[in-house]
Amino acid sequence: HVRVLATDWLGGTGASSGPANWGRDEVFPLISSHDQARAIARLLDHLGIERLERFIGASYGGMVALAFAEQFPERLGGAVAISAAHEAHPRAVAWRSLERRAVELGLAAGRVEEGLALARGLAFTTYRSRGEFAARFGAPAVVERNQARFAVEDYLEARGREFATRFDARSFCALTLAIDLHRIEPERIVVPTTLLAATSDELVPIEQMRELAARLAGSVKLIEFPSAFGHDAFLKEIDLVSGCLAAELAGVSPVEVSR
Repeated sequence: HVRVLATDWLGGTGASSGPANWGRDEVFPLISSHDQARAIARLLDHLGIERLERFIGASYGGMVALAFAEQFPERLGGAVAISAAHEAHPRAVAWRSLERRAVELGLAAGRVEEGLALARGLAFTTYRSRGEFAARFGAPAVVERNQARFAVEDYLEARGREFATRFDARSFCALTLAIDLHRIEPERIVVPTTLLAATSDELVPIEQMRELAARLAGSVKLIEFPSAFGHDAFLKEIDLVSGCLAAELAGVSPVEVSR
């Protein structure tokens, strides 16, 4: 029905330029959601695509969707931002700054994977809701030989170790810093915008999403929904999110495919 274009972020570990493939002596430059949006606009130029029906993004992708809508309204039929606001919340910035510090300490000590795993474990405490943590990890600690072990520690360490085997530490720092640098002016966004927000999200509080909706200059639809998964609801609430996206794209004309 529609043709989907997806890209690798600048600063990440994919095909776009990032610290791992930079190949230069200097540090990889600071990047922002606006830089990502401009890079995508250049890609569209290269592909000969004048206009997108929708820019859909979740979390950092939603931030870039908003940045694209702010800079290139003439190239966009509408934007969908899931769990993404107009700026990073100061408490979320505080969490991510500590995550980067853990990675930096790991790099300095020659214990890169350990530092990255610790940072990712800390990040997971911000992705999920308090209710889910209470339901899954509320059992008492196991105490043996004057040591205490909590159930949640196994979960956080496993998530951290898995992530550290597949992601670059410097890319982690570059992208989390890019998230923290995100800031757009909602009053400059005139394209129709749909916002999806989990009321349990700790990283992007529902109050911040409501503020964004109130300040957008164009037509806006804010869809709030409860979820035990907090910020990760966009990954876990598949039926709800896909249903919203299907409704969003229902009025889009099918692409013509050459046979």
